[in-house]
Amino acid sequence: MLLADALVEILKTLQVRYVFGVSGANIEHFHDAMYRVGDGKIDAILAKHESAAAFMADGVARTHNTLGVCCATSGGGMMNLAVGIAEAFADGVPLLAIIGQPPTRLEGKGAFQDSSGAKNTVNAVQLFESISKCVVKISSKTDFQQTMLHILTTIFDKRLGPGVLLIPSDLFTMEVDLTDYTSLFQLNNFRQRELNTPNQLYHQINSRLEAANNPLILLGKHVKFSLDANVLEKFSNHYNCSIASSLADVGASLQNNARHIGLVGICGHTDLHQYIEKHVDLFIAIECDLSVMTTFGISNSMNETNCVYIGKDAGLAKCIVNIDNVIEGETNHILNTLMELSPNLSIVKNGRDNTVPKFKRQIVASDHNLIPILNQLQSSVSKVDNIYFDAGDCVATAAHYLKFSDHTKTFIALGMGNMGYAIPAAIGGQLYSSKDQRSIVFVGDGGFLMSGFEIHTAVELKLPILFIIFNNNKHGMCATRQKLFFENRVISATYADVHPAQAVQSLCDAPQLICYRCVTTKQLETALENYAANNEKTFVIEIVVSQDDIPPFIPFQNIRKKD
Repeated sequence: MLLADALVEILKTLQVRYVFGVSGANIEHFHDAMYRVGDGKIDAILAKHESAAAFMADGVARTHNTLGVCCATSGGGMMNLAVGIAEAFADGVPLLAIIGQPPTRLEGKGAFQDSSGAKNTVNAVQLFESISKCVVKISSKTDFQQTMLHILTTIFDKRLGPGVLLIPSDLFTMEVDLTDYTSLFQLNNFRQRELNTPNQLYHQINSRLEAANNPLILLGKHVKFSLDANVLEKFSNHYNCSIASSLADVGASLQNNARHIGLVGICGHTDLHQYIEKHVDLFIAIECDLSVMTTFGISNSMNETNCVYIGKDAGLAKCIVNIDNVIEGETNHILNTLMELSPNLSIVKNGRDNTVPKFKRQIVASDHNLIPILNQLQSSVSKVDNIYFDAGDCVATAAHYLKFSDHTKTFIALGMGNMGYAIPAAIGGQLYSSKDQRSIVFVGDGGFLMSGFEIHTAVELKLPILFIIFNNNKHGMCATRQKLFFENRVISATYADVHPAQAVQSLCDAPQLICYRCVTTKQLETALENYAANNEKTFVIEIVVSQDDIPPFIPFQNIRKKD
């Protein structure tokens, strides 16, 4: 079997339905194989830019707890794809990147887009070693089937992440052996199995939970995939734990759960932070890496003796807080096992307060004009299945202030913090969703300028996505920092007026696409009414917002208080 054909057969077995990319000379054999042997089960999606292709694959993986796949040709295509691969690496997302390379006979001999590392060429292997969990360059002697088993095992081992497959163009037509692949390449074969955790450690952590007066669960970004909501509710009731989420996934907890008390971290609720500092005596980090973005405002209250980690990989969490009590493995199994150790635990008998405090969202800036806008958007937000947040000040406020339904998943790329991530990520996520599911993207004008042309891809694919574009004609977060920390010296953060809705409308004349530019609340009301009546279409609603709003990031709030 040709290597290109074998690769497609493996992806089909893994139930990969779409491969995102931009074609080029050294990846064309792979695209041709999808055409020839795909059997209608796998299709190539043409992105407008390779970084967006990687973000689309990332969106598939995050939204549907599966493997995202992207591809690119060599040279600039490979370098563009690296942006999205780095994001997946930093945020722990299972992604396979397939990258064509110049033919082997020309490597190191001045081949076009040579990245062999010879003389003055880029070394692709070294490049991707620094931004992926695993990189393999195929050679004529490579055992292809074993290589694929290795790279997929690595992608899903403990903390998830991307794997990179570099394939010289001539080797796509190399004959390879592929045996028993339909049984070997089942996705569940690569997912993490239970680790052999000593019973002593379970008893030790159970004792900590029983003894705690005010335990708090901190939920991380992958928890909706690894933890059943009913198990979380049962566990929190069993040990009388409050629950908090963070900007890493503001919808990680069921916010209607009586024990959910708010948002912590860089974009959190300040009165909740104060409560935690005074009252919480045990932190249970569930799939939470305890990074600065997720624990800003409460990190001073945490130490190695009052923290417990439960999840796939405690690596980063242990670097930040030297936690003694760690159980790695499948989260539902761990929580159920702990509860079995104290089946008769009585909160009342332990004398605990069974009430859970509630905290209001803290919008500090009195001149914040986003609140009435977000109030208008709340009804639409409550009805969709997936919400994708881009980087930016308006988006931070939306994540902080909006309330999400229990069925809604929320996503943001905090690993590398890429502007422009959310638009293509939503396209990937929506492609794998059922016909009755809907998505919303919250993005600023800066993020739109980086990847907004991908909305054309959403229109081509007839995806029911609502793109909310907050437009203040600047990179608001950067401008705010410069105003607050650099005595109002704003540079390289503002630009002349842009009109995103008009720009998108000019890309194509399709009945699938509906665009609005909203300056008044009445215009927004009309746009949302039309969206409610036509939510199967691709909608763009540009909302012109104030130039002076300050997002609810705690460092900004602290500066405002000093002033």
